Formats: sequence, C-alpha cells, structure tokens
Amino acid sequence: MKMMIAKSRKAGCLDMNIHLTRKQRIMWNRLNDGQWKEVLFYGASRSGKTFVILYWLIVQCVAHKANCLVLRNLFTSLQTGMLQQTLPAVLNAIAKHNGYAKWQEITMKDGTPFAKYNGKDNYLMFYNGSYIKFGSIRGSANDESQFDKILSSEWGHIFIDEVSEVEERAVDTLRSRLAQKLPVRNKLLFALNPTRKTGHTSGFSSTRPARDWRSPRSRRRSSWS
Repeated sequence: MKMMIAKSRKAGCLDMNIHLTRKQRIMWNRLNDGQWKEVLFYGASRSGKTFVILYWLIVQCVAHKANCLVLRNLFTSLQTGMLQQTLPAVLNAIAKHNGYAKWQEITMKDGTPFAKYNGKDNYLMFYNGSYIKFGSIRGSANDESQFDKILSSEWGHIFIDEVSEVEERAVDTLRSRLAQKLPVRNKLLFALNPTRKTGHTSGFSSTRPARDWRSPRSRRRSSWS
C-alpha cells in the first residue's frame, strides 16, 4: 500500500500511507483489485468500512484525478454521520501522518490548500481539480435532492451508503454515469449495515463465504463482510 503523493512542507511529498487495521487492509486490497467493478461491504456501524472507502476515494482523486460521487437516500443521514464525523477523521489521519495538526493546514509547495470543502454545494475539492461530491437520492423538508443534476455528470467512482434504503432503479441509473475515463477501473461501491435486505441487495448475500463468492447475475461483483 505504498502511496507517496503531492507536496508537503516537510519531506517534499505527502505520504498517504496512513495506519489501517488488519481488516481494513483487507478491504483496501479488495478495492484495489481490478477484477471487481462492483463491491459491497457489509458490516456493523463503526466497523471502519466507511473510513476505508472514503480514504480510498481520496487517494483515487489525488492519484488519478478521479471525480467521485458519494450518495445516501437522504442527505441529512449523510451529513450527521459521514460528513461531520468520518470524513474529518480520514482527512485528519492523513494530516497527522504528515505532521500537521489538522487537515485544513495541509498545503502544496505553491501554497495551494490540499483540499477545501464547499458546504454550499457539498463537495470536497482537491488541489489538482478532482473532487468528491456528496448528495442524496431523495430530498427532504430541509434539503432538495440534486439527483437529476448529479446524473448530468460522468463519475470515476460512485459510493452508495446504506444501499438497502435506495431503490434499485436509482442504482441502475447510477451505473450508466460511471463513465469518467481513468487509468484504473471505474467502481460502484456499496455499504450496508446488518438490516433487512431489499431485492437488489439480497443479490450480494452475506450468507455465503464472501471472499470466494461471486454473484450468479454478474461476475463483476464482489461481496465482503
């Protein structure tokens, strides 16, 4: 998992090799396996799966200029967990690994910030122009869905959190937007906490040995828990 990217004030490059647990390293290796186009990670909340997925997306942005999309059914659910807790934790882990107190302090050699978060449009923009967009499938009383606008763009990688909450037709539509040209394979990622499965997630059954199992419907898919 060697990844030396970007510029820092200390050693001339930003070391992206933050510490991961043994199980997180297995997840990381699965994400970097070019064999799979779609991967579902299944496990309890606070198991570290979302941390690794966001970390992987950040590395993809920095290394390959991938534009990434992160979705959940409702934006309020995404905001209270991922945006307020997990994303800052990942960025701060990168910062502390490189000698910074917090991620907002990371700057490039020319003084450009490593990353900036735009709270109005909900995206994390990196120094090289790549970004991660955070959005929702449905709107709510306080937030409008930008799903139609999202569909007008092509994405390098897409991550759908709590996929059991999302209608299958929305997932099928998102597959068609996974079209940004990258030197690595485009991936559609899913995360699911233990819950009642809907029809499109039952195809990723966790009752079979996840590391050896392939969906009979598509050999492009992998499940891991």
